[in-house]
Amino acid sequence: MNTQQTIPAQTEQHQTTRLNIDFSHRMPSPFFDIHCPHNLAAAVNQSIDRATGILHMLAGQYAEEDCRLNNGIMYNVIMAAIRETEDVNSIVNAFSDAAILKDAKQAKQNQQA
Repeated sequence: MNTQQTIPAQTEQHQTTRLNIDFSHRMPSPFFDIHCPHNLAAAVNQSIDRATGILHMLAGQYAEEDCRLNNGIMYNVIMAAIRETEDVNSIVNAFSDAAILKDAKQAKQNQQA
């Protein structure tokens, strides 16, 4: 029996896994509503606050030469700030996509009525 999956099956499995990742721990509330503008603002503000905190900590490393972090730690700190800004982009895109889908669903319902 061949235990190796085909490329399309591997791609489909990867996509399914990727789409089912739960990022609710990154959202400001366990009752997060993708259609609520208040939740968009809260999620973006939370991510911006984390990125700003990381960057302030990083800036403080240049105040005194003696207490600088090593390059590996500095790289990870910078990457954490980059990931936070990418989170903002993902959150805003998810809200946009949800609004487009909601509008399309509503338009389809109106056409059927």
